[in-house]
Amino acid sequence: MTTGAIILAAGTCEKMEEFKPMMKLAGTSMIQRQMDTLRQAGVSPIVVVTGYRAEELEKHLAHRGVIFVRNETYETSEMLDSVKLGIEAVIKECDRVLLLPSDTPLFSAETLDAVMRTDAEIAIPVCGGISGHPICLHQKAMEQALAFDGEGGLRGMIHSGALPLKEVSVEDQGVLLEANTKEEYQKLLQFEEQARMEIPLEFRLRLELFKGDSFFGQGTSEFLRRIEKEGSMLKACQEMGMAYSKGWTMIKKAEERLGFCLVERQAGGSRGGNSFLSEEGRDFLQRYEEFVGAVWQEAKRLFSQYFEG
Repeated sequence: MTTGAIILAAGTCEKMEEFKPMMKLAGTSMIQRQMDTLRQAGVSPIVVVTGYRAEELEKHLAHRGVIFVRNETYETSEMLDSVKLGIEAVIKECDRVLLLPSDTPLFSAETLDAVMRTDAEIAIPVCGGISGHPICLHQKAMEQALAFDGEGGLRGMIHSGALPLKEVSVEDQGVLLEANTKEEYQKLLQFEEQARMEIPLEFRLRLELFKGDSFFGQGTSEFLRRIEKEGSMLKACQEMGMAYSKGWTMIKKAEERLGFCLVERQAGGSRGGNSFLSEEGRDFLQRYEEFVGAVWQEAKRLFSQYFEG
């Protein structure tokens, strides 16, 4: 199953002077920490719904191969409105999505695996009897969220009883820790520092293809996905928060290294000017993504073999 993620980062927080998604956490930012864990669990695509200080956040994450969706009415809209924008961006390509606010960075990859293993339309991690994040929505739940206009917003939709809900018990306090106040942020930092000595050894991979130099990786892969979905290189660039010239340079470099066309471009005509993947481009993208998945599975097996215990 294809699992995406929607990180909700559009809102403001009057109780915090700093911009929460970019607040520091062990040498990185909170939102980058979330992305690292999501990638570790094989989650892709990742959508970030921006609003408040959108340009600053999009620049901060421009190299991470994520999709940006802006909530232009973030000052007056509800969280469910941001959720709907995120779902609309990925519902056609994902079997399920993980929903999480940008100030809950300490959940584990093991928790993500546990939440994703359930077949219920809605799955919520629970630690010590308290519900946390991320929440997992399957296809019917995503459709329900898009159609919901009742009371209570996202919480009202989840607990409406219209769809099966599964509470997944986990021993991961990270699902509960957030940073809505300065005091909560300090507790989060203290927990992370203490937990760092207790958490199990992990590994992370960044897979790139080289031919003399690096020319194809996660960012290029996601960019090609966006082009195929939107039928437009310009729209793909806008979704990923990159300049059109940068996107063009990325594709041109990959095509030069590979020796064949990845993206075909059509100006005007009956189809009205668009971009789409060539047959070779679709085949190459599929091979790359299957390769990444196979490497991750083998790396997990080897990691367990050499470092278990």
